[in-house]
Amino acid sequence: MNNSKSNENPMKQDNYNAQEPFVDQFESGEILKDVSHSENKTLRDIGIPETAVTGTVHASGAVTENPVERPEDNRSSMAEIIKFEAEELKRRSQNSYPDYIKTGFDLMNRGPSQRQEYLWGPYLSRKGISVIYGSSDTGKSKLMLQLCMEIVHKNETFLGFDLKPKHHRALFISAEDNDDDFERVLEMQKDLIDQKYAQNFCIIFGSDNIEEKVQSFLEQFPVDLIVVDCFTDVYAKDINDNSAVRRFYADFDKIINAHGCQIIFIHHSGKNKEFGPPNKGNSVGTQAITAKPRFVMELRNESGGDPDVRHLWITKANNLGSSEKRKSIELKFDETVLRFTPTGKRHSIVEDEPEKAHSNRPELYKTAYRLKEEGQNLDQIKGAVGFRSKGSVSKLIQEGDNKGWSKNEAE
Repeated sequence: MNNSKSNENPMKQDNYNAQEPFVDQFESGEILKDVSHSENKTLRDIGIPETAVTGTVHASGAVTENPVERPEDNRSSMAEIIKFEAEELKRRSQNSYPDYIKTGFDLMNRGPSQRQEYLWGPYLSRKGISVIYGSSDTGKSKLMLQLCMEIVHKNETFLGFDLKPKHHRALFISAEDNDDDFERVLEMQKDLIDQKYAQNFCIIFGSDNIEEKVQSFLEQFPVDLIVVDCFTDVYAKDINDNSAVRRFYADFDKIINAHGCQIIFIHHSGKNKEFGPPNKGNSVGTQAITAKPRFVMELRNESGGDPDVRHLWITKANNLGSSEKRKSIELKFDETVLRFTPTGKRHSIVEDEPEKAHSNRPELYKTAYRLKEEGQNLDQIKGAVGFRSKGSVSKLIQEGDNKGWSKNEAE
């Protein structure tokens, strides 16, 4: 198969559409003007194919083309040739595919402005639906608030990676906190916030008629990012209903397609999921919550280490290599200003033995011991602590009993 890229594809009628700028130039007189001022112009120079053809577009999309006679290719008849080509290209464009169809030729010849762009690093695209989840004490809302503030302040990086907003405006939908809660947070960050930029940080409180409010706002004020805090408050239906979740996302899909922005939903992780390896399946509810979004993050506390350290894991990113998704971004949380700073460290998942990825085995033992006392069997416990075998759970419990962890950690 020949993989060479070419802008010339005479066997596809889509190529005719690519010539529409030429037709526009002819009708406006630009081409004729250009020819009259340059006696040395060739047909190739002004974008006219060297061979004129006509074709029939069949219902299947195939094109049958036949050579036709054209005026003699010389300087004296160039204006006539131009007119001939313009009329032929217009005729062919009327037989092209419907607007909702994209062909491989179209995608292979897209300009740079039509390719996927990123809002943050190689992770967060400029347009799409994303999710960040984690336990309730990790600081997910604070991290997303920080991202919004970096956007409106026109900063060029976030957590050490490039930040490229266009509008420098963010919309935060707070269904959990009220205006008093936000006032307290912003007061703690007042030395880090420039009030002239803060006017582009916009907030909607409550969860009523969110889609309508967002749509109305975006029609007047374009944004780079919408943060929804949190998913379950805005969704307000059965969190385990796969079809309902997908219908919910479809409403927001229409918004991002119309306005070209990114939406991040803040969500929660399942019970005891923080003790297993990072995985997009750790979020609470149906798998559709993380299946539909193109980008998913998990925020975790440091296990058994510094209580101010967090780990941001990329658990889903369709255009990101698998090795990058197995390394966390280590963050340090400053409680005095409620902001995160990257430490520059990255941590990897131990794929073959996930239990060894956790340095705090006493904490894992604490969970396993409690579940055992509640009457759960080893098979149930292994899922809760993220182990792959019942034997590993048995060894963990035995180790804890021998080292006295039951008295010091589990009671």
